[in-house]
Amino acid sequence: MYELMIVDDEWYAARGVANGIDWSKLGFSYVHVATNISRAKEIINERQIDVIICDIEMPMGNGIELLEWINERGLAIRTLLLTCHTEFEYAKKAVQLGTLDYLVKPIRYEDLASIMEKVVARMSEDRQKEAFLQMLRANYDSWLRHQPLVIERFWTDVLLYNGTLNELEIRDMIADKHIPFRPSARFIPILFSIRGCRKELPLRAFQAMAYALRKEMEETIFQSGMTGQAIHPSSAHLLAVLPIDHDQIYNLNQLKDNCQRFINKSNEQFYCDVACYIGEPVELKKVKAEVERLYERDAGNVTIMNQVSWMIKDKGVHVTKHKPDFSTWLQLLKKGGQDELLAEIDEFIATLQKDGCSLEQLKEICQDFLQMSHHVLQLKELHAGSVFGDNAGIAIAGAARSIDNFRSWVHEIVVTAIEAIRSVEQSQTIVERVDRYIMDNLDRGLSRESIAEHVCLNPDYLNRFFKKETGHTISEFILERRIKVAKEKLMNSSMSVANVAASIGYANFSHFSMIFKRATGVTPAEYRKKT
Repeated sequence: MYELMIVDDEWYAARGVANGIDWSKLGFSYVHVATNISRAKEIINERQIDVIICDIEMPMGNGIELLEWINERGLAIRTLLLTCHTEFEYAKKAVQLGTLDYLVKPIRYEDLASIMEKVVARMSEDRQKEAFLQMLRANYDSWLRHQPLVIERFWTDVLLYNGTLNELEIRDMIADKHIPFRPSARFIPILFSIRGCRKELPLRAFQAMAYALRKEMEETIFQSGMTGQAIHPSSAHLLAVLPIDHDQIYNLNQLKDNCQRFINKSNEQFYCDVACYIGEPVELKKVKAEVERLYERDAGNVTIMNQVSWMIKDKGVHVTKHKPDFSTWLQLLKKGGQDELLAEIDEFIATLQKDGCSLEQLKEICQDFLQMSHHVLQLKELHAGSVFGDNAGIAIAGAARSIDNFRSWVHEIVVTAIEAIRSVEQSQTIVERVDRYIMDNLDRGLSRESIAEHVCLNPDYLNRFFKKETGHTISEFILERRIKVAKEKLMNSSMSVANVAASIGYANFSHFSMIFKRATGVTPAEYRKKT
C-alpha cells in the first residue's frame, strides 16, 4: 500500500479531492492533506509519502518550490501539479523537475483516478524491479566472498589450457591437487549458452545474475544422486561436468529433465533465454575435445532455444537448405503490401524452425534480404542509407544469431522501408517538404546533402527533380527564400540589418549586403528606406 498527500491552500478543494475518489481501491492506505508548503514538508519528514498532488499557486510557497525541495533531498516521491492557469513557464519548470503530470484545474475525479491508476502501476513495477535487483545484490555479495574451489581450478586448467594436456600431465595434476577422480572415470560435459536477458541491467547486477544462474544450475543439475562441477568460462556460458564412475550410473533421461528444469527457471526467474547441449560420456583426456564440439554446435545453432540438445543421439545435424521466395517478396515490398509480406516471411521462418537452419545459411538470407530492400528503395528513388541508417549491414551479425533475432530484424527492415516509401507517395509533395524544411532552417547551414537526407532521397536525384518541378536548383531556391524573408523583416520589423542577416543564415554582414544587392539592386539599408 502507498501514502498520498494533497497540498492545496483551498481547504475545501483539497478535501474534495481526498473524499471524491476511493483511494483505498487504488492502493493508498492513507491520504494526508496540507494547506501550505510548510505543513507539507512536516508531513514528508514524518511519514513515508509516495505521491503528492499539489497546487502550484499558493500564497505561502508554490508547488514548484516544494518540488525543488523534494529533489534537493533526493526523495523518491512522485508528484502531480495542479494549476488554474496553463502558464508555459510553469509547465516547462515542472517537466524539468521531473513531475509526472501537469494538470489544469478543475479536473474531473474520474480523470484524476485514471491518471493515478497509471502512477500506481508504475510504482508497483518499480518496486518489483527493486526487489529483483536486491536479490541480485545479495547474490553479488555472496559471489564476492566466494573463493575458487580446488576442483573448479582443476577443470579450468584442463578446459581453458591453450593446447592439449596428455594423459600423464592430467594424472600429475590429479595427484598434486588430490582430486578424487579414478583413472577409469568418464565424464559428461553439459554446455549452457545464455542467449540474452530480456531485462536491461547495470554491469554489477549482470555479474550478480551470472553468479545466481550458476548457483541455480548447481542446485538443479546436481540432484537425484548426481554430483559434478560447475564452471563459468564466460559471461555467456555455463558448463557442468558430471563424472560417471563404476558406482555412479546416471539416469540420462533424469539428467535431461534436470537440464530442462534449469532452462525453465532461467526463463521465469532471470528472464534469460538459454540453449543447452549434453555431450557424450568420454574419458577425462577427451573432455576438452567434447566441450569444443559443444561450442561448435552452439556457434551454428540459430533455431533451438530454451530446450535441450542431446548430443549423444544427435551427432550429425542434417539441415534442409530452404531459400526464400525473393521474387514474391520483392513485388510485395514494391507495392507496399506490408501485412502480406510479413505473413509470407513468418511462414518461411516457421519452416526454418521446423526443419532447422545453419548460422551461415541465416547470414546469407539476411544479406540477400538487405540487398533486395536496397534495390526496391533505389527503384523508388530513395537513399537506403538515409532510410535504414549506417548500421543496417552491421546488424546482420546480431540478426543471424537466432531465428527470433532474424524475425525482429527483418520485420523492422520491412516496416521501415514501407513507411519511407509511403511517406514519399503521400499527399505532401517533395517540393512542399523541401520548402518547409528550408523555411524551418533558414538560420542554419543548409546544404543539398542535408535537405536530401531529410526527404530520404539521393542528392543528385533531388537536385534534378527540383529543377524540373520548380525551374530552380536547390541553391537558387534557398537564396530566393532567404531574400524573401529578409525583405519582410526589413520592411516590417525594427531588427538591425546585422540581426536580419544572422536570422537567415548569414554570419557575415558584408556578404549578406552583397548578396542582397545582387538580388534586389539595392543594399538592405536602401531597401528599408524605400519601404
